[in-house]
Amino acid sequence: MIKINLKLVLAAVALLAEMLPVAECEAQESIETVILKSREKCQSIQGGHYVMERKMKHMDDKDTDYYRNTCDFRKLPDDTIFGKAFSMVNEPQGHPEWNGHFLYTGNELVYLNDTATILSCAQWADEIKSRRHNFKFFSPLTARTYFIPSLEKWIADTSGDYLISLSETHLNDKPCYLVDILVKQSGEPDPYFGIICLRYEINIWIDKSNYLPIQFSEAFDNIDGPDTVSQYEELKLVSFDPKVDESKLTLKSIPDEMVQRDYVPHKAPEPLAEGTSAPDWSLPTLTGDTVRLADLRGKVVLLDFFYKSCAPPAAPLYLSCRASTRSTKTAASWLLALTRTTTL
Repeated sequence: MIKINLKLVLAAVALLAEMLPVAECEAQESIETVILKSREKCQSIQGGHYVMERKMKHMDDKDTDYYRNTCDFRKLPDDTIFGKAFSMVNEPQGHPEWNGHFLYTGNELVYLNDTATILSCAQWADEIKSRRHNFKFFSPLTARTYFIPSLEKWIADTSGDYLISLSETHLNDKPCYLVDILVKQSGEPDPYFGIICLRYEINIWIDKSNYLPIQFSEAFDNIDGPDTVSQYEELKLVSFDPKVDESKLTLKSIPDEMVQRDYVPHKAPEPLAEGTSAPDWSLPTLTGDTVRLADLRGKVVLLDFFYKSCAPPAAPLYLSCRASTRSTKTAASWLLALTRTTTL
């Protein structure tokens, strides 16, 4: 006969009863709660050292580029340019010629290559701001505000334009919350660019143990003319140490053997002289034809230069000219001057 210890059974049942509500509570944690705790975690971080891996597939390219980014940073509450001091090393996989080391002290931006080129904020603030898009950070750690400011707005939206879900998963053996945001599309062409967006999706992986975002991605599919184009970006936090190494965030961190020089802006070519003939040129079209300046003689010719994967800017600076009147300089120098003149 098996003897049962009633007291032991009752104690086990009581312990199980205490554990079940906790487990149920964890399973039912709302997306609002997860996002709020994640926001608080991100805003509590004031600096540190991290390693990030980035995948980037541009919509005009079939290949995916891989980058490894190492960054030391400290948030600067009053800084209006980057909002943080940082020392960043960017290493694109397979393209060592694109490697870059950058330093921002809050007073200077420094490009450290063969020489240390220094841009003073007091003199070149607007120039530095125009370059900010070239720096990719793991923004959940480095941004002064939450890295997706409109996320709470999307959660509260009742129009049905945003589908937001919360699930649980694992990333590198870490239990995570996965936030999925799918923006509904109308299927109609954009009124300005004429592009039809098929899909726009954001995914955020949040570590369950500390509510720190450790990976996020953004993807979209568009119909642009006859083509369907896709773009995808993923940022993954490989490691993070909240300890700030202040020695890396000053000009004293520049190696002694590296020559320092002040930034000198590029000097644009002189404008083409008024009343001279433009050199003839021919260029291929997207349809496989060829357009020649000589064929447009007597008409007003409008040239717009922009990167092939981007639509023209909202307020492009065009340079119009009559085909029969412009420069006698070479076609190459004329097109180079025109390109630099019209680039915003």
